[in-house]
Amino acid sequence: MLSLLEAVGTVSEHGKGKIKVTIGPESEVFEVPHHKDISLQVVADLRRMLAEAGFDPSGAPAVEDQRTRDYGDSRWGEPDRQ
Repeated sequence: MLSLLEAVGTVSEHGKGKIKVTIGPESEVFEVPHHKDISLQVVADLRRMLAEAGFDPSGAPAVEDQRTRDYGDSRWGEPDRQ
């Protein structure tokens, strides 16, 4: 997973057991998985980020976010759009 993210965006450590991923217009903080499986919410978040950055070959709309975000730096709410 990390090699794919590094190929399309930037990945950096963000505290203990977390990484900050920036793809296109937004950044997200994820916990580093302890095994090879990731949660369905992480898949939805990454899919949305990739689609919004133009990596959706089908042209389908972005996946709707289904949770309140904790960015790991005391911010909550909508994605950071720069």
